[in-house]
Amino acid sequence: MRDRHAWPPNPVTAASEVTEAESKIVREVLATTTVVQEQDEFDQWLEKHDLRKVLRVCAWVERFVRNSRRGTESISGPTTTAEIEVRTTWWIRGVQTRTQNTPKVASDKLQLNLQPNGEGILECRGRIQGRYPIYLPDDSIFTAEKLIHHAHLRTRSNYGRS
Repeated sequence: MRDRHAWPPNPVTAASEVTEAESKIVREVLATTTVVQEQDEFDQWLEKHDLRKVLRVCAWVERFVRNSRRGTESISGPTTTAEIEVRTTWWIRGVQTRTQNTPKVASDKLQLNLQPNGEGILECRGRIQGRYPIYLPDDSIFTAEKLIHHAHLRTRSNYGRS
């Protein structure tokens, strides 16, 4: 054990730009976790089932509605990737629409330069040209639980882990 008198005196530290940026990020993350979003029927359904199943059922319902209309050609067979992507876009648009008037999203619009794409979905327009990630509020069950969990499982399966 070292002698306490041999320790250097308490240094005077000042915050640098880097430490201020880090503390700002921590404050924002903590602030977003306290916001509770009201759940609707879709969130309750999503809460009971995994994302893959919800997207497949939504695609089947959409196909049934389309096939029930007169004058349209019926689609048969398994659901396609395109049908699943349309339903995923529908969920993303719904999550963004429900949270668009919250203070967090208003702050994020300025900070992340959020702009709607051709489909009306908000994207983060950063410095990298041609690469615009889709914005998803982190207080939604779709984002916070299901989409992240689904991506995690897909990543694990790509690396041969179960």
